[in-house]
Amino acid sequence: MHQEKKNKKPKLLVLAHLPPPVHGVTVMSRSVVDSRLIRDHFDLVVLPIQFTANLHEVGRNHWAKMIRLLGFTLRLLYLGLIHRPELVYFTLVPIGMPFYRDFMLLSLIKAMGLRAVLHLHGIGVKESARRRINRVLHRRTFSGVEIIHLSPLLHEDIAAYIPRERCHFLANGIPSPPAMGDTLPPPLEKRENSVRFLFLSNITEEKGPLDFVRALGILRDRGRSFHATIAGAVISHDCLNRLERLIGELHLENRVVYVGPKYDQEKAALFFRSDIFVLPTHRESFPLVLLEAMSHGLPTIAPVEGAIPAIIEDGVTGILYQKKDVENLAQAMESLEMNHDLRHSMGKAGKKRFQEHFTLEVFEARLERILSTCLQR
Repeated sequence: MHQEKKNKKPKLLVLAHLPPPVHGVTVMSRSVVDSRLIRDHFDLVVLPIQFTANLHEVGRNHWAKMIRLLGFTLRLLYLGLIHRPELVYFTLVPIGMPFYRDFMLLSLIKAMGLRAVLHLHGIGVKESARRRINRVLHRRTFSGVEIIHLSPLLHEDIAAYIPRERCHFLANGIPSPPAMGDTLPPPLEKRENSVRFLFLSNITEEKGPLDFVRALGILRDRGRSFHATIAGAVISHDCLNRLERLIGELHLENRVVYVGPKYDQEKAALFFRSDIFVLPTHRESFPLVLLEAMSHGLPTIAPVEGAIPAIIEDGVTGILYQKKDVENLAQAMESLEMNHDLRHSMGKAGKKRFQEHFTLEVFEARLERILSTCLQR
């Protein structure tokens, strides 16, 4: 009996945003829930935060959301009072309307006397603090909890509320790509005298597809030889319309193609067939797509934004440039387009860096250590 109690795993209640919709936070939360390592060390109970069915519902109010929230709150009360977990893992959204909902849920967790660890996946707290009510709520949110953040580079965003030494920093991780086999053709560079660029992200202005096409226009004017693929789900139809018009205005119809959203093997095939990955995002925390590109051995180009400098080692695995500077972006793209050996060495170094720091196995092992540390405090 004593031995049975000694070997009992601590109870961990997971409040996590799970797919749908599919984006960085939900993908990482699914990895936590499905982790065999986490389940080996904790008695896991999962309460999915699923108030939206797709990306188009994000930020919109629906009666269905209110009904789901009521049911969620009742389940949280039941699990908190009856199950009595030793720790609650919560992927809290720190800004916008979802923050007020999550603040209410966290207040309920604290009222039940439960210990919480908040895993933040975004930034914007500092900007949100311009409103006095948000400053008050953030102080209460970050009081008496443990914090996991994506990178020390993002700590400044919450520095007014929680010191650096009270934060655990955990880089995201993804599964290593499967072997593609011999069914695919070789990368296009080996079949034609033209380098292929790839942009893969949601089609919305803040992800930078328009900057990508403008930079390609500069390369065309300089007489460079290339092809480019744009892939991603359409979040803004206005952005897609502007993108298609811009491609026409810059006479890039024969060089640039939009192929829509791609997943799983189709997405892996895009990486396999490309030479250089470009993400000219305007606002980002920790883009998983950069890890995907590195895992496929592609050199990467992205701006100095969020935790991106913690992912790309400038001049070694890829090139960093100043956000929204299209000329600087085009220069980075041209430097890689012109230098096969540099592309190869950066791609190789990026893949090695991915395997050492950003695999799903590394992420799970570090998260398990963090959760165990939180329990011991």
